[in-house]
Amino acid sequence: MSDYRVTVDTCSYTRRNNGTCIIKGWMYTGDQEPEIQVRAGHTPLSCTVIRTERPDVLKALPEIPFPDVKAGFEIYIENIENLFSLADAIRVRICCGEESFPVIQKSMDQVKKEYFQDTLQYYMECVERRLDKVYIQGWCVDTLGGFEMKVLKEKDQQQEHVHYSRLRRPDLTEVFGVESESCHGFILEIPRSEIKSRNIVLLFENKAVAKREVIDMRRFDRENARLGRIIKTIGKENREKNEQIRKELGFRGFLDYVWEESGSFADAYGHYAKKHSPSKRELRRQAKEEFTCAPLFSIVVPLYHTPLPFLKEMIDSVREQSYGNWQLCLADGSKDRALEEFIFANYGKDRRISYKYLEKNTGISGNTNAALHMAEGDYIVFADHDDTLAPDALYEVACALREHPETELLYTDEDLMDEKGNLLYPHFKPDFNLDFLRSLNYICHLVVVKRSLLEKTGELRPEMDGAQDHDFLLRCVEKTDAVYHIPKVLYHWRSHDGSTAGNQDSKLYAVEAGKKALLEHYDRCGLEAEVEFTGTFIIYRTKFTVKGNPKVSILIPNKDHIEDLNKCIRSIEEKSSWNNKEIIVIENNSEEKETFQYYEKLERQYENVKVVTWDGEFNYSAINNFGAKYAEGEYYLLLNNDTEVITSDWLEQMIGYCQREDVGIAGARLSYPDNTIQHAGVVIGMGGFAGHILTGYGRKYTGYMGRLIAAQDISAVTGACLMVKKELFQELHGLDEGFAVALNDVDFCLRARMKNQLVVFLPGVELYHYESKSRGFETTPEKQARFQKEISRFQERYQELLDSGDPYYNPNLSLIRGDCSLASPYEAVKGRKV
Repeated sequence: MSDYRVTVDTCSYTRRNNGTCIIKGWMYTGDQEPEIQVRAGHTPLSCTVIRTERPDVLKALPEIPFPDVKAGFEIYIENIENLFSLADAIRVRICCGEESFPVIQKSMDQVKKEYFQDTLQYYMECVERRLDKVYIQGWCVDTLGGFEMKVLKEKDQQQEHVHYSRLRRPDLTEVFGVESESCHGFILEIPRSEIKSRNIVLLFENKAVAKREVIDMRRFDRENARLGRIIKTIGKENREKNEQIRKELGFRGFLDYVWEESGSFADAYGHYAKKHSPSKRELRRQAKEEFTCAPLFSIVVPLYHTPLPFLKEMIDSVREQSYGNWQLCLADGSKDRALEEFIFANYGKDRRISYKYLEKNTGISGNTNAALHMAEGDYIVFADHDDTLAPDALYEVACALREHPETELLYTDEDLMDEKGNLLYPHFKPDFNLDFLRSLNYICHLVVVKRSLLEKTGELRPEMDGAQDHDFLLRCVEKTDAVYHIPKVLYHWRSHDGSTAGNQDSKLYAVEAGKKALLEHYDRCGLEAEVEFTGTFIIYRTKFTVKGNPKVSILIPNKDHIEDLNKCIRSIEEKSSWNNKEIIVIENNSEEKETFQYYEKLERQYENVKVVTWDGEFNYSAINNFGAKYAEGEYYLLLNNDTEVITSDWLEQMIGYCQREDVGIAGARLSYPDNTIQHAGVVIGMGGFAGHILTGYGRKYTGYMGRLIAAQDISAVTGACLMVKKELFQELHGLDEGFAVALNDVDFCLRARMKNQLVVFLPGVELYHYESKSRGFETTPEKQARFQKEISRFQERYQELLDSGDPYYNPNLSLIRGDCSLASPYEAVKGRKV
């Protein structure tokens, strides 16, 4: 027998062309031309054979005299599904003259099992116990249909009933190239006190495959054993011992137990607020702490017929501060002296409280300015007459200023409370976000301003009453970039019929004042813009005037799917009001002849469309970089072929933002065909690396703190619709081709941020996104491995950011659920610098 050699590396399957078996390997047949024979039972089958270069084989086996570098082979056998009922086995042989060598020989049952095996892929992202509950988060991709998931007892296979939350996972549609209906995210909550099995089984099923994952529940029992023993020792009257237990527990201790026992995964904010409020013991410790430089805080409050119970709560909240170096400045514009009598009767002996009755009520700005004239402090703290401060508010501010003495403007998180003081709803804010501030006054309370900044900025302007605080903050950030955010609720904003928080109609005049404040702000910044009210109180939309007539190069990678591409291009040509644009279709690996016929028709139909051909394997980054070489525009727009334009002036809006010197990238709001949100920005750390937020909400939903309708700076936007300055694209050397499919857009945005260029999400720019169809519908172990490799590469590159947290996403919000709900007990809350 001749010294022929055949080695099979992989045998995989795709569902394309009614099922295709792909066999890859290498062979040596000397000078003989091999013949590939495929049989199903005794019936010959046709196949496609491609010879490939295998430099790795040539290098590893220098003793074999390969005739050329194409030692590899790929064998494609189509219509596999038709063979399941027609034959009992499939055989592949390589024949050289009179000799033949087996490549594979498999029973049809084995082929069928392997074929459908990859139609169901799952991954467990997080399995963790917190006190009584085990949380399991993960995903499953089912490309066959009929997906079901069950939790079973291992012993008798009986189903356990657990809380099952379904999550949209748009990241999987892009990574695996499948429809959104095939992607299933999940969070399971398993109460250990009710489900006591030693092991449980997660059963994933579709129409053809069932896969099982066994979870050893005992390991969670061992982790919590010490906690259980400690909890049993807790007595209601033994407070000192309770405090000791709180210290002993390694993960926020006893309060986590209270949290878990009181409700579900996303518990009520009232419990959350209690969990994160300082204890009386901690407040006593804070009061004893000495500061080398203890700044004097002047809290300025305008009064006007304040209800006495509210006034008392406000003053008491200041007097109960754990930090004692403060001055309370009260300027009263009421028509009578009832408040004066109350204050002197109850607080007259406290010299830290300064009160002045104003002979004339000059409105909220004028009265606040009168309080400012009374202030003697190093820092000015703004508060309203019917709100309250958290007891550690000034202490936390003093600590932040001690750590960051350069700070000139500081703000904190806040929540709403009702007339009785019950806490209702938190405003967990991002770190400083210029474009968000230009959309709405998200900073609001608590605001602390250094005296020197106040002197440069000037006092509140009475002509801006209704938006006087928004106007003041805009003027402040024009004078300083030393802004610091404390991600803790340190201010309680009372919502009642007479307040802005409780009655929007009571101050609708604020809308016009806010527009005026923004237009004057833009004028001072040298920016020409239009400002419109969105209709949602009180959020604005800015459209910057485009300078000149810049050209936009729209880059659209495409592989077959000409119906999608045609819908996309027609929407661009027919709906866009911006004319100076070119469309570059980047053909990559299409297989249907109709596609190339369509390309010819397309170029004849539209003068501004050209098709260029990428010859390599699918690599989203490399394909876009290749297409950019043909672009003539000043701005590049990366666009998926399965999108459809909704907003006619979408390009003008994106150009307007990208023309600013501080902005490098602009992204759009994308919706599924069912008018629910597919993309509203990317948060770093979501799911352990990066992910979309607020997916699945309706297009008319405003989102948490207006996130779905307010323009805002953000860490990253999806590459499905991303505009970038040409010079920035070139400076960054395009997309990183090491991220072939996943996270290349996120990496690109983060590298732009490192160049001090903002990435802006524009909800006013809307498109439909019909998902990433162009890469086919197969899921393979190779794709899973590549996905994990790219995640690991991303995590390694951005570990510091993942540790510190996304600056545009509050650490009190969940990085698991993606809906801006409260972080679960096992999601660490970290402070961080802007």
